[in-house]
This record gives sequence, C-alpha cells and structure tokens, in this order.
Amino acid sequence: MLIAEEHGFSVDIESFEANLKKQKDRSRDASKADFEDWNIISNEPNSVFIGYDQLESNSRLMKFRRVKAKGKELVQVVLDKTPFYPEGGGQLGDRGLLSFDSGDYQVIDTKKENDEIIHFLNEVPEFESSNVHARVNKGWRSDIIKNHSATHLLHFALREELGTHVEQKGSMVAPEKLRFDFSHFEKISEEQIMRIQSRVNEMIDSSIDLEEYRNIPISEAKDMGAMALFGEKYGDEVRAIKFGDSIELCGGTHVSNTSVIDGLALISESSVASGVRRLEAVTGRAYNKMVEDRLERLKQIEALFPKAKDIVETVARLKQENALLKKEIEVKESSLLKFTKKELISEGISLNDCYLIQKHVGEMSAGSLKGLVQQLIIEADDRVVILGARDGEKVSIAVGISKPILETLASDANQAIKSAAGEISGGGGGQNFLAMAGGTKKEGLNRALQIAYETLFGS
Repeated sequence: MLIAEEHGFSVDIESFEANLKKQKDRSRDASKADFEDWNIISNEPNSVFIGYDQLESNSRLMKFRRVKAKGKELVQVVLDKTPFYPEGGGQLGDRGLLSFDSGDYQVIDTKKENDEIIHFLNEVPEFESSNVHARVNKGWRSDIIKNHSATHLLHFALREELGTHVEQKGSMVAPEKLRFDFSHFEKISEEQIMRIQSRVNEMIDSSIDLEEYRNIPISEAKDMGAMALFGEKYGDEVRAIKFGDSIELCGGTHVSNTSVIDGLALISESSVASGVRRLEAVTGRAYNKMVEDRLERLKQIEALFPKAKDIVETVARLKQENALLKKEIEVKESSLLKFTKKELISEGISLNDCYLIQKHVGEMSAGSLKGLVQQLIIEADDRVVILGARDGEKVSIAVGISKPILETLASDANQAIKSAAGEISGGGGGQNFLAMAGGTKKEGLNRALQIAYETLFGS
C-alpha cells in the first residue's frame, strides 16, 4: 500500500479480500479428490523396485483405481515390479511410459503409499490383459540423478568449508535444479560460496566412481561413517552411497561417476528459518546452458567495447562514472527544486483562508513533483498546492493540503485527484492531504489542474 501510494495509486483492500476468499474457496474445491476402490488383479507381492539397475521392464498389472481430482480423471496403477523411482528423500518421482495392449500411456508422477509404488497416468487405459511394458523417461532420470549426486557432494563441501555442525535439513531434487537446506548460523559470504562451488566441481572433475552398498546392516553403514539424512526413517538394513570421502545413507538414484554431472553452479543462497540456510544450484544440461548463456552475454558486452583491453575494468569504470553523474544530477535537481519552490511561493495567491499555489511547472519527474508538493504543505499551515508536470511522454498532477485547513475545503486531495485524473487519461489517488495521478494525455494537464481546483473550492 505504501509503494502504491508513493506512485499515486490507492489499493482497494475490500475488493482484494473478497477476491482472495473466492480464490481460496476455488482452491479448496479443486484440491478435493474422489478415490474409487482398488480393482485387484492379483494379490501376489507387488512394487518390487528394480530402477537402480534398469530403466525398462516387462511387468504385470497388479491393481488400479480411478481418481477424480481438480476436475480431471486420473488412474493409479500398481505393478509387480517397476523401474520407476517413487518420490522420496527430496527426489521427485520418475516419469515415462506404461505400454499396455491398448497403447502407450504417460506416467506423470510416481509416489509411494503403504509400501506400494503408485504410477499416476493422465488417461485411463483399456486393460485388455495384465501385461505392461514400463519405460522410464531417460532424460528426466538423467537430469535428476546428476542433481541428486551433486547434493551429496555439496553436503560434503559445506561441512568441509563451514564446519561439521552443518547437517541437511531438507532437499528438493528436480530435473531443472536442486535445492539444499542445512543448519548454519549466518549468511554465507561470496568468497565461501565460490570455494564451496569450486570444491564440488573439483570432485566432479576427479571422476569419482560411485560405490554403492545395498542392504547392509545400519550399524555397518554408520561404522563406515555414513550420514543419516534429516527426516528419513531407516530400517535394520540400509543402502549407503559413497563418492570418495562422501558417504551417506540414501535410497535415491545416482550417477555412476561424478564426471557425468558435468559441473555445478550455485545460483542462490538464502535463509529459510532460524539457523537454516538454503542453497540452490544447477548441474548437467542446465549448468551447460547457463555457461553458454553467460559466454554469449559476455561476447555481446565485449562487442559494445571493441577497443577495451580489460572488459571488467571498463565496465567497473563506467559504473563508477554513472554513479558520479547520478549524484551530480541529484544535486542539480535538489538546487532546482529549491529555486522552483521559492518561485512558486512568490506566485501564490491568498484565497479565502488559504494560500493557493497552482501551476504547470514544466519538466519534472513524478517523484520530484510529489516531493515538492509535500515540502510546500509541510512548511505552512494554510497552503493548498495543485501542481502539474511533464516527464517525457507522461504527465503527472499532485495535490497537497496543509492539514490544519482540510476541513475548510469542499473536498480533499484524494477526491480532487480522482476528479482530475481522467483529463490526462490516467489514474491515481492517495491520502486526504496528499494525492497524485499519472497519465499520458499531455494536452489535458491544464484542464486537470482546473478541475482539481474546482473540486476543492467549488466551481
């Protein structure tokens, strides 16, 4: 509301609250899901995960059910065995295809429920037989495993750089990026971020092979130095993932060698809770695209300065020169405003019990215009100020009233602005003592000033 007010606009809170309630109601209705009972094809054991070793399988349909959610009808399918990894440990579920006798159907998500791996299809197949060919989207899985393995390397590098108090507090592993939350008590400096990123890329470049330990006693894994992840539940037997000195308990899918990750770029660092920081990063294809984009931008910048020997030094110098020029402009504008204010006061007239200052001041930014009006009404108890200005192709009008005389006028600044704004094909508003509007119709500015006057003093 404050930002809107500074730009001459008002916020209709009542309408906002009413529309927000409507949206919340729509969201609640859309989130309701209607589940049919499971159609059982076979009661034999199901959901054997084979996705660590293969991305395709000839499987059998064990059960399915239809679901209506968000106005759509989906189907959930359970197989006897599947290469599809279900969402867990921060890693998103696999996507791909299930091929039945009746055709191919997209798997849009994979989740785990009651120890069963459930495949979500956006169409309802014709189940002519229980035979099904399951095929994981290789590109989706490839992008995810690069990001997942990178989280392990990142965790290791963070503990190495920041200290062993660092512990994972959450993660999200998606194809396009990774997100890693961890315990730490302060913002990470740019220098630390660069060292962490360099350390991870050093491990990537070292081509470290994956060492996987499946179904080992948890006591043995801990003796190896494996770290348990935040929020995960572990049984008597676990799976440990090791890349060099990095070793963690993990059920997710990973690269066979760190070189497959290509590289890692940290793209953001932030706080998400007291004592918890968040890093976001990209790897693989997203990392390579970022590098290519940045090289292209650098090429474009260098083309702007063909004679520059050191482009970084040249840009830094221009930035410094720009800051100095801005400062000079601010000083000159401040001096101009003082001169303009003095001139405006001298040209004002006494009207009833007020001192009216009304003028088209020429070229001036909207912000400077509002500041000028505000100064004029603060300095005296009896002023009514109505000013207009051009700023390039735009025009502005501002109205200010000294608070002690608000009750003596026919209307207030906000109403005066709303009455006048149409003349400049614009809109605005504000408080009863200070309001402004912006528009594009320059030829209507003088008429707008007159309408504001008539609204305040009566026609």
